[in-house]
Amino acid sequence: MRIFFRADGNNSIGLGHIYRCIAISEMLPSNSEKIFIIRNPSDSIRLLLDKCFSSLIILKEKELYNEASDIANILRPDDIIILDGYSFETSYQMRIKNSGVRIICIDDINRYKFIADVVINHAGGILSSTYEIDSYTNLCLGPKYAIVRSEFWNKPSISDRQVDNVFVSLGGSDPNNDLIKVLGKIANSNKSLKLNVVTGSAYSYIENLREFISSRNDIKHYENLDASSMKRLMMKCAIAICSPSTVSYEYLSIGGELYLYVIADNQINIYNYLINETLAFPLDKFRVSDDGLIQSVLVNQRKVFDGKSQERIQNVILNEHNFIV
Repeated sequence: MRIFFRADGNNSIGLGHIYRCIAISEMLPSNSEKIFIIRNPSDSIRLLLDKCFSSLIILKEKELYNEASDIANILRPDDIIILDGYSFETSYQMRIKNSGVRIICIDDINRYKFIADVVINHAGGILSSTYEIDSYTNLCLGPKYAIVRSEFWNKPSISDRQVDNVFVSLGGSDPNNDLIKVLGKIANSNKSLKLNVVTGSAYSYIENLREFISSRNDIKHYENLDASSMKRLMMKCAIAICSPSTVSYEYLSIGGELYLYVIADNQINIYNYLINETLAFPLDKFRVSDDGLIQSVLVNQRKVFDGKSQERIQNVILNEHNFIV
């Protein structure tokens, strides 16, 4: 079986599309050939993809319609292709669909018609009626299809977390440098807390961050953590501040007192769902003093993020019928 992944990532659009593809690749059979297709990867992204996929195809810059034709020419009818990005609109999907392959679209904006076999949107509170799809398209909506890396599939105990430690990450790029603003607000008003800050390879403001924390002993900075190291750091922290993106779903998968800060429009659906369903808190309410409310949030997290999303996603991608509800 050959499974192709098409996504891009850099310091302007972030790395979310790439990390979601990596997570999905871990959910699929280990004996399949997993091939990643990308434009203009940086050296660090290329190194990451080389570790996670069987092979890498680097595309030349060209019109998307022509790009789709080139990809269709290398596909076989028994292949699967997974598209994660905002440029792969209906005409792009159609060009690839004509090759007879199974198409999976990872979505979080719902801005055009989908003709894919499967659409996965792991944001909650999205109605299937809002999607324009073909009759054969299977919609997989909500966090029961949470796309998180394998390290976050099994829920650890939260009883031994350090209550004065805070995990802070606004994703892999933070294009508008919101991190400094968040750190200033939290660190100056909560001096008893220890902040553990994580940035990714596409973060562009590293010198600003180093200058900000140089005179402080309450902030530790970590760069480019792999999934195992990320989980270990999260498990030290009873509290987290995250953007409502993949990193927040990873923290929710292990559980904790989570505060959300939106840095991009495509995060609003996840933010609204997590706040409305009492799974997390808005950052402007940092910190909640009601222990009963915090315990209720932790219980809700364990119900929604049940550790079975990888099985559900594998089944729908491979068109198997033993679906887990």
